[in-house]
Amino acid sequence: MAWLDVQANGLLIAARVMGLLGGDRSGGTLLVPPSGAGSMGDEAMVAGLVARLNERGLGPVDVLSRGKTDAWPKIEGLGGFLEDSGGSPAARFFRILSRLRRYRRLMVVGADCIDGYYAARNSVQMLTIAEAGACMGLEAIIVGASFKENAAEPAKRALRRLSSRVALGARDPISKGRMDATGARPRLVADAAFMLDAGEVPEAGGTRAWLDGQDEAGRTVLGVNFNRQVLPKGSPRVSDLFDAFDRALSGLLSDRPDLSVLMIPHDYRGEVSDATQAADLASVLSQQHDGRAHMPTGRLTAPEAKALAKRCGAVLTGRMHLAIASLGAGTPVACVTYQGKFEGLFKHFSLEPLCLDPESAIEGAALRSMTEKLLDERDALRSAVADAWPHVRALSELNLEGPGAA
Repeated sequence: MAWLDVQANGLLIAARVMGLLGGDRSGGTLLVPPSGAGSMGDEAMVAGLVARLNERGLGPVDVLSRGKTDAWPKIEGLGGFLEDSGGSPAARFFRILSRLRRYRRLMVVGADCIDGYYAARNSVQMLTIAEAGACMGLEAIIVGASFKENAAEPAKRALRRLSSRVALGARDPISKGRMDATGARPRLVADAAFMLDAGEVPEAGGTRAWLDGQDEAGRTVLGVNFNRQVLPKGSPRVSDLFDAFDRALSGLLSDRPDLSVLMIPHDYRGEVSDATQAADLASVLSQQHDGRAHMPTGRLTAPEAKALAKRCGAVLTGRMHLAIASLGAGTPVACVTYQGKFEGLFKHFSLEPLCLDPESAIEGAALRSMTEKLLDERDALRSAVADAWPHVRALSELNLEGPGAA
């Protein structure tokens, strides 16, 4: 048996003992996000869950935060943050167990972090925390997760060991098939971020006025997200991908006077981020095309990003959670993909995916061709998204149900 498995078994024994000791069980829900603050996708999932849990009277809802809690944006209706950082993995786990004793429900947000792609140890710990909650008598749920084809073996074993007391959600049909193949017992859900309501379009930096101006001019707004992380970390081809976006978008703006471009960053982490590169691209395009490209100033919240996607005629994105925000707002999308996460998303809407791998996107012609197809077929695509939406929304809300629900 691998050392990670030995550790997990030992921690579960401790959880069973602590469960026998009982706790105050004052109620409420503890959310365990997949990573620390900074990801707008994580923010969207947490905010959507908080809103719906409160609606159902399952609050207060707290979030276990890795790192400083002040790095998280304001989330409406959140009870509070529990800071969890420092110490060995075992010490961290025992701190979590001691805190679990005060809750009735535990929700581990699986996202793309339970298959070991980023770190097998972290994935095993997340799955073990969910099982530990069940051992202690909590209603334990793993909120919709992806599962990649090349999942790490320790993660597969941890998934297979999950008892029926844990509700395991696969957030797309492809991931469900892969989880089934491990011997696990997942249910099909949809991403928790589909539950997020759109906010208001921000006024800062003239974004709302710019959008109103495009409407008055009769232009279609194409939302664009540039994500360098579709390429491997440290890839020298990021500048090539940037140039390909520049060429494709500039060509479209030249040939389509009724088109404008709104940059929508969806991640602000690091010195070079979606936001910094979006600003650069918007600056280049706006100079070339008389203000028909715009970049919101300041940091967008997840509800604001969804509001922007809702105002767009279509969205071209390298971030899956911006695709989710767009589809949830009824806006058709095309994607520059990575990690194999996007194809399963489109299956929820019974749509042939408008997806392109980054190497093909760098060639430029394929990126422009896909974007033209998105724009030309946007009305039919919007109708298909609307038809599928009630079913997708119901699958997303299935994340809120405990073990036994299907």
